[in-house]
Amino acid sequence: MADYDGDGDLDLFLAALEGAGGSGAGKLFRNTAAGSADGQPRFVEATADAGLGAPGGSAVDAAWADFDGDARPDLYIARASGGDLVFRNLGEGKFAPASGRAFNRQIRASGGVAVADFDADGRPDLFRAGAGADSRARLLAEIAAPPGVSPQNGLFLNRGALRFQECAAAYGIARTGMMRAAAAGDFDADGRIDLLALAGAPRDFLHADHTAQAAPALRAGANLLAAYAGAPVLAQPGRAWRGEAGGFADASVDWGLDAPGVNLAMAAADLDRDGDLDLIEIGLGAPARVLANAGTDPRGILVRLRGTGWNTFGIGARLEFAGAAGQQVRWIAAGGSEPVAHLGLGKAESLAKLDVVWPSARAPRTARPAR
Repeated sequence: MADYDGDGDLDLFLAALEGAGGSGAGKLFRNTAAGSADGQPRFVEATADAGLGAPGGSAVDAAWADFDGDARPDLYIARASGGDLVFRNLGEGKFAPASGRAFNRQIRASGGVAVADFDADGRPDLFRAGAGADSRARLLAEIAAPPGVSPQNGLFLNRGALRFQECAAAYGIARTGMMRAAAAGDFDADGRIDLLALAGAPRDFLHADHTAQAAPALRAGANLLAAYAGAPVLAQPGRAWRGEAGGFADASVDWGLDAPGVNLAMAAADLDRDGDLDLIEIGLGAPARVLANAGTDPRGILVRLRGTGWNTFGIGARLEFAGAAGQQVRWIAAGGSEPVAHLGLGKAESLAKLDVVWPSARAPRTARPAR
């Protein structure tokens, strides 16, 4: 959710699989509460009118963020086929496609998306879970991709003016299997952004032999699961990368995310309100699991905003603070987690100052949180 048209109420983008009611890569719904006589939320589809068009492809996730720093939320759509898309918010409820100029590498076979300031430069960056090879047989399928096209994990660092540099290989997180869900946050409360990704698939879509066997059925128009009916389930371990100065360190074993599975979605929140982020994960054919963060001596605070009007949680607000790892930025977002920001304090006892830039204002307001 985000207030993409700037009228004060929250609008909605729904990612959708291709063929699901003809929705293609998803639909945008505009909230008309701000202009209604009774102030009640009513959603009207605005996909074409807003300039998103009908690009097709199966959208598996989406993220709102002000990627170009103009105080308007832009939209990133991760797709399982056809390449990912990014749309620049032009204002007045209109978007323009910006994928061609935004990325130095075309992205395909995406999974979940996580937005955070991974390199601590004040701009929102992107991680998109991919399908990078983790064995020789799967590498053969990856080699067949066209030049400049990547099915691997993608870490896109925001260089400004809606341009991203892909750095997953340089950070050592490119080829980790078929990752399906992603979450970013300060899970160890040390002041740096960490990254989690869960893996697995209903079929082994990455194996070169299975890909060759499925090709005729795909060309004949069969859906993906039917074409790969003879392939086994792909169970793979999840990954946890602890944020460090200048990169990441693999913490999968230490943090207990290394067990193989077929996990399709997850969300992070401080469920027990003890100062650290917990996880909820959803696997294939299994009940949801709650994973409590058992880290020792966490020092984190939660920031919940209270606004007036329709955007009472301050969705889209930017939080600026001096933390354990220097000057940092967080955002209040909705979709996949609660609209609350978690700030890791490291060994500090308190946070001296917090600047909040509301989505309806350009100048920050300073708060002095209690200990």
